[in-house]
Amino acid sequence: MRIFALLGVFFIATGAVAADSAESVVAEGKLVSYDYTLTLEDGSVVETSIGRAPLSFTYGQQGAFPALEKALAGLKVNERTKIVLTPEEGYGPVVPEKFVEFPLEQIPEENRRAGDEITAESPTGQFLKVRVHEIRDDVAVVNFNHVLAGQTLTFDVKIVSID
Repeated sequence: MRIFALLGVFFIATGAVAADSAESVVAEGKLVSYDYTLTLEDGSVVETSIGRAPLSFTYGQQGAFPALEKALAGLKVNERTKIVLTPEEGYGPVVPEKFVEFPLEQIPEENRRAGDEITAESPTGQFLKVRVHEIRDDVAVVNFNHVLAGQTLTFDVKIVSID
């Protein structure tokens, strides 16, 4: 232990960690920023925040997949973890009822190929990215499932800041 004076006030330096650093863990109500790389089972990279701004959310406010959020609990700044989400924990399974047939004339001519992405407007006015699954004689089958539905997702995460 070392005692020193600064402007007439005595301080005792014990090497103890500052109180606010003990609070700097991912927990309820904290604004958490993290870098991540999202990969699929085959190792292909879906997206990454590396080289861009980190992703941020308030812990406990449903700003991330619940299983991802739970796995981040207790981590500190600069800690890393790898989190694997099943399809049910991620974007869900592929739902057969989300494959919908449309008359071919309702699909723009330039998007009449399997795999093409088109933007569709829902009855509530929300715009959705959907994919052409199949083209038959006079029908287009459009897949309204999320593009990552049915996929196991692996997140490599590094906590950047906690406020």
